[in-house]
Amino acid sequence: MRRSAVIGCGLLVLALFVGCGGQSEEDKIYGEMEKFCNDMIKTLEKAQADAKTNPQAAMAAMGEVMAAASKMQDLDKRVKALPKDRQDALEKRVKESSWMKRLESLKK
Repeated sequence: MRRSAVIGCGLLVLALFVGCGGQSEEDKIYGEMEKFCNDMIKTLEKAQADAKTNPQAAMAAMGEVMAAASKMQDLDKRVKALPKDRQDALEKRVKESSWMKRLESLKK
């Protein structure tokens, strides 16, 4: 009985270690893209709201978007460094995301 309990605990610990593996590179990139795009959505929504009443604030918000271009370029480089199949999977995941749909709706 004691031996099976030790083996069972050992298997449980092993299962926990296997399940606690780090995020894949695509998951990290996706998370950064999601955070970045959500920040940009907030900035763009604020700019749209301010455009009618305070054009200077809207222009400042657009300056923030342009300043973030380097972050976008960094993410793009990291995506292009992935193998083609993983790039395609990431692209599909991004297209299906709710935040990308929100960003697309702001373009209209």
